[in-house]
Amino acid sequence: MPTFRSAMFLLGALAVLLTGPASAQAVTDGQKEQAMRLIDAIHVTDSFADAPIKDALIIESQIVVAYPNLADRINEIVQEEALSLADRFQAFKGEAALIYAKAFTEEELKKLADFFATDVGQKMLNEQEIMYREVGRAAEIWREGFRKDLAAAVQSRVEEIVGSQKSEAPAEASEAPAEGAAEQPAN
Repeated sequence: MPTFRSAMFLLGALAVLLTGPASAQAVTDGQKEQAMRLIDAIHVTDSFADAPIKDALIIESQIVVAYPNLADRINEIVQEEALSLADRFQAFKGEAALIYAKAFTEEELKKLADFFATDVGQKMLNEQEIMYREVGRAAEIWREGFRKDLAAAVQSRVEEIVGSQKSEAPAEASEAPAEGAAEQPAN
């Protein structure tokens, strides 16, 4: 199940796709600024912050396997190169902010950022994943009850129809030979 933060990020991305390229030129500096505030308030990029560290460790371990005698030097090189690329995370945050800036007006972004910067907004973010999970469980219970009750109600009504057809069938069967007998020629 997606987290609230990833859902918010995807919602912003979807909004950009739906609004199309025409709105790309309409993003103001104010929208970008408020979008960055919102990004920081909802921590939407936080889950990606450690990706460069993980990637650096993976790359380092792969290269050390090939050159085990250079492990210390490889570690230094990986750290140097990773630090030289560190500013790319800020660029990523800027792209994420741009997604939100394209989806919301400056005033909407400000209201969202203001709300999520409050204790209540932060509590909502922190509790949202648990609440989504609980709502999902409640939905499953509701759906299971609905399916069970619907199936039982439909089955009951169909059985009533079948039962009434069976009770009508003998009457029709007794009428059928009488009709057939009337049509038979006398010898």
